[in-house]
Amino acid sequence: LFFVLSPISQNLQNPETSPLFYQASSSPNLIFAFLMSAIFGIAVLFGQPLSLPFKRKIFEENQKKYSLSFYFLITILSLILVGISIFIGGGISNISSPRMAKEIYIPAHFWYPVSMAFSLFYLQVHLFLNAEEKNNLYRKSKLILIFLNLIVLLFLSNPINTARFILVIEWVPLIILIFPSLIYRKSRLILILYFGILFLMPILSPLRYGIDEALQKYPEYFSNFSNLLQIKFIDIIEIVTVTIPISNEFEHAFFTYTLTSPLFFLSSRVFDFIPTTISLQLGSYLLRDNQVLQNNLSFPPFLEAFIDFSWIGIVFYGFLFGSICRTLENFFKIFNTNKDFPFIAIIFYASLPMLYRGPIRGTIGIPFLFLINTILIFLTFYKRSKKSIPDQKHSFAKNK
Repeated sequence: LFFVLSPISQNLQNPETSPLFYQASSSPNLIFAFLMSAIFGIAVLFGQPLSLPFKRKIFEENQKKYSLSFYFLITILSLILVGISIFIGGGISNISSPRMAKEIYIPAHFWYPVSMAFSLFYLQVHLFLNAEEKNNLYRKSKLILIFLNLIVLLFLSNPINTARFILVIEWVPLIILIFPSLIYRKSRLILILYFGILFLMPILSPLRYGIDEALQKYPEYFSNFSNLLQIKFIDIIEIVTVTIPISNEFEHAFFTYTLTSPLFFLSSRVFDFIPTTISLQLGSYLLRDNQVLQNNLSFPPFLEAFIDFSWIGIVFYGFLFGSICRTLENFFKIFNTNKDFPFIAIIFYASLPMLYRGPIRGTIGIPFLFLINTILIFLTFYKRSKKSIPDQKHSFAKNK
């Protein structure tokens, strides 16, 4: 639930600068916000048994064909994609500058080569960690190529120049590759993400302005330990709290937000039946009264369901969300290697915090790109074995 340990920030405590937030927090809406999140979470759990099964297929992982020249090829392709990304992103100076100080806007198609470069890097790391290389010189050479790729990708995407929720989808897969037991014991992965969001995200937040300004802000952060459990701007619970009393202010009729979520690839500027992203509407509404600092806010999926269908929508959307997530997990087992590792699933698990942040239509595009590129790269470099295993029951048995 992101920042539930300390949901009340100064936005809810100051009636002069944030009267709307203060008024919302002093009403039952704060309790309703927690109830919404709890109901949605419970519905997700009950929706998981409604998932669709898939036959497992094993892909061969023949380490003999992944020679040093193959690693070199992967590194060269990744560097070319990074070069294309830098060109699209306005050059080295614009890419490396802090996120809040960029002179040139980063266009959406910037993420096409970025996602492909990261997908190649995931494949490179996965093959290296599962290799049975006896020649130490070859192994060290492969490690040097991986390290070179890592340095270049860190330049392209780091806490200074990239939004934090995008960093999650880019770098959490690397953590899962290094510690594959996290997939089989998901409670550990959940705890890592949860405490990372509670403690690490607030620490990384000032870096968006640059290292010098971040160093000036850190004494305030560390002066009081409770500051690490508190977000200085808008968090999920605050958004839910303030949206409940103004839910009738949005421009479209019922049913439009949740039902158009799968159409994330269509622009509301071109297609009239696609509503403006609901978080932008809420942000613009609050920005007019200087209630927020920007109009691009988070908007969790259960809140979209509430806007469309009221409380019953939270329950049904939770069922649907849980069913889709478990169905996707079953689908990704098709891409297991002979090491019984669901390589594609690393993108899925890393994307969930971003999708929960919402809004779905505003955030699903980048995870979708990463997922498609990783599947394409996997199918390009892996050969499917002749056997398939129609056994869903014993897959991921280690997670129990």
